[in-house]
Amino acid sequence: MARARRRDGRRAHGRRAGPHLRRVLRAHDDRRHPARLSSTWDLLVHGWDVARATGQAYDISDADAVAHDATADGWGDALYAEGICGAAVAVPDGASPGERLLGRLGRDPGWTAA
Repeated sequence: MARARRRDGRRAHGRRAGPHLRRVLRAHDDRRHPARLSSTWDLLVHGWDVARATGQAYDISDADAVAHDATADGWGDALYAEGICGAAVAVPDGASPGERLLGRLGRDPGWTAA
């Protein structure tokens, strides 16, 4: 019974927090760094890192790749500052949008764990 009340309380809290979160995201949204994408940037890229390091497949959808690639433009040269992304890696002609994004962010799309 107590567990059900806690779970219901968390759900109610989530419903109350939702409108506030959307308002904060809209307030910090701009053309170069859309807030809805900045919250998923690390999940997208580091999800690929973890999947590859553990020998798993991880496909980035074309739509996600194109949207996140556009936000990278807003970083300018800071994208390649220490601790952000490594130097861009060349990808072959005909690479998918996901592979192009990974290359731009300093990752070799063909890399696999040894």
